[in-house]
Amino acid sequence: PSVHHAGRRHYGGLLKAGVHIHETRDRMMHAKAAVFDDDLAIVGSSNLDNWSLRYNKEINLEVIDRQAADDLCRAMRDIQAQSTHITFDAWQRRPLINRLLETLFGIADDLL
Repeated sequence: PSVHHAGRRHYGGLLKAGVHIHETRDRMMHAKAAVFDDDLAIVGSSNLDNWSLRYNKEINLEVIDRQAADDLCRAMRDIQAQSTHITFDAWQRRPLINRLLETLFGIADDLL
């Protein structure tokens, strides 16, 4: 839960920039996945943070294959269909306790 709240503090800027955020309901998915230009698929565990870049032993796999990219898109759509879409308006209306937890765990994250 602490990581969840620390990460949510970035939602506002991401949503304003046009990023679509979907949160899974029943499970946490650690994998990161992306498809580019219909034939480049990337799946891995790396985060875009100092821990992943400097200390964690994480890895991403790149595959240049249209069928693999299509399969990954289909899997991502299935997960998205079972997820909650977070809008900027809903994020702004989140409860005060969530805002406090995001701030608290965000400060802890920045100190680490």
